[in-house]
Amino acid sequence: MDALLTAESVLVVSGEQVSTDVGGETVILDLQAGRYYGLDAVGAHIWNMLREPVRLGDICDEVQRIYEVNETQCTEDVIALVGELVSKGLVRPEADAGRVPEQEAV
Repeated sequence: MDALLTAESVLVVSGEQVSTDVGGETVILDLQAGRYYGLDAVGAHIWNMLREPVRLGDICDEVQRIYEVNETQCTEDVIALVGELVSKGLVRPEADAGRVPEQEAV
């Protein structure tokens, strides 16, 4: 799935999970599979950004701003993490992102 993700991909957490913060890390329960997943502090920050539809490029920019990581490594790592979350059904592409709403006739 991560091969399909680009800087322009807009993603958001799915409705098939619940999550909570535990000491700066995030624990996610996949409601369909009944599995728990854990994210470290960096992953938790990314997860929090994904609570609202967000461009993958904006996530990378934020991670680079906060942590000492070069652009290439950051992009690879963010795509790998987000791709894994997508493959597990915890995050989904935002279908309506970037779509211009139709004008209603007056």
